[in-house]
Amino acid sequence: MDAHKTVRTVFTRRVAVSTTDNEGMGSFREALANALEGDIITLPANGTITLTSVLPVITRSVTIMGNGATLTQSGFTPDSSTQLLYINSTSATVKISQLYFKGGRATSNGGAIYKSGGTNTLTGNLFFGNTAPNYNVVYSTATSGGYNVSDKAAGTASATGSGYASVVGDLFDVTDITFDAASKPASATDLKTLTTLPPDFPEVYFDGTLRTLPATAGAAAQ
Repeated sequence: MDAHKTVRTVFTRRVAVSTTDNEGMGSFREALANALEGDIITLPANGTITLTSVLPVITRSVTIMGNGATLTQSGFTPDSSTQLLYINSTSATVKISQLYFKGGRATSNGGAIYKSGGTNTLTGNLFFGNTAPNYNVVYSTATSGGYNVSDKAAGTASATGSGYASVVGDLFDVTDITFDAASKPASATDLKTLTTLPPDFPEVYFDGTLRTLPATAGAAAQ
């Protein structure tokens, strides 16, 4: 070598959430509270995390791998910051996949996710029963990684029934993925199915049932 060289090594920390408890050691709350830039947080497969108070605000770039887990809430009064996830950063990149957002409530903005600044990419997630005065599902900008499912369709600005706003691309796709009409409210007229599974797509539904082909698109059927 004819000159001094600087080599920069970047380590990615993997954090496995080991309990579905609302708080304490090994909880999702602890993982978010102690998150470092670039953390990959993995939730318990098909577990249900019931929040009894709001989670820490996400301010760093993290990847949340849901593994078919359900994130819901119970027992606290909704206000402007009681979404299931609250992202507040001008530069963070937050990636969320295969997570069931159920029953989130807020008095303004999104019911399931609120994001201010940064980048949010959603892939293979399920949104059901989330409520807010405006944008029941996601506020504001989000990027689709594909195969998300929602019981609220897109809408116009400030529409109370709108699922999301300012989406980059089609957030709930393929075209418009819907719930099985026999078990969930539909957000479009067609039930989209997959004849092959994309790479890293969950092989089981949220209830643990093995996904057989042709399969319901999105992260879950039930």
